[in-house]
Amino acid sequence: MIKDVHRNDKYTKLFELMTYWQEFETCQCSNSLEQFSVWLHKKITREQRRSLDLAIEEGKDIELAPTTIELSESDADLDDDIVSGTDISEMNCTHALEFHRQIPLDSQISALITRLNRFAGFYAKKIFQDTEITSFSDFGILACIYALKTPKKIEVINFNLIEKTTGTEIMKRLLRAGFIEEFDDTCDKRSKRVVLTSRGKEMFETLRDKIADVSLIVCGNLTEKHKKDLAETLDYLNHFHINIYFNQNDASVQEIIERNIIHTVMKA
Repeated sequence: MIKDVHRNDKYTKLFELMTYWQEFETCQCSNSLEQFSVWLHKKITREQRRSLDLAIEEGKDIELAPTTIELSESDADLDDDIVSGTDISEMNCTHALEFHRQIPLDSQISALITRLNRFAGFYAKKIFQDTEITSFSDFGILACIYALKTPKKIEVINFNLIEKTTGTEIMKRLLRAGFIEEFDDTCDKRSKRVVLTSRGKEMFETLRDKIADVSLIVCGNLTEKHKKDLAETLDYLNHFHINIYFNQNDASVQEIIERNIIHTVMKA
């Protein structure tokens, strides 16, 4: 009798999987097992989250599964400040990686953008590790000079949204490595201009293709529509913050809110 129960349970799971496969083929017009596995993971995760949200709304007690993340010694310090002072390998997975779901919407967006930048940096380390380029900041300066040909140093710094001292130090390092050259601005003797050397161009062009691979990973399996929608939203935020960054850089956070945020929550 017990065997029959187990057999029925097994076939129930099989029929459930077949139902998922049918839905996948219908909505995705694909029969790729790899794409199906990604789609199924996302669908089940969404269903679990909806169930959790519904339970929270109804005031039910939530018992989280004690799933943990296992890290090798070499991986354990990759992002050891995700949760300050805590060993993430010992944390509940839901608490450690989905903390943002418990905070206000504006904070969620800010936290997730910050985390996405961390993930991009994690992948970038893999392509920078065997080069003299150490970070996105280095690459960003090469890319800026490549695009602008012979920009002023201050233009490179402003383009990359970095502090003047930081940008100057990076360019000094790139200069020592033979990736860039500097020369006097003929119209303004107080300014210096920079240009990529042949070695710098070669390095940039080599890394450019690898950065494209990183971008592909960072965007995950978003559809083209989702990518366009996300790009439009981020483009809006980029223009919103550029105005503040260059024209209101001495203002306090509260002053910035008062001048720029339309829909503010009134404090009691």
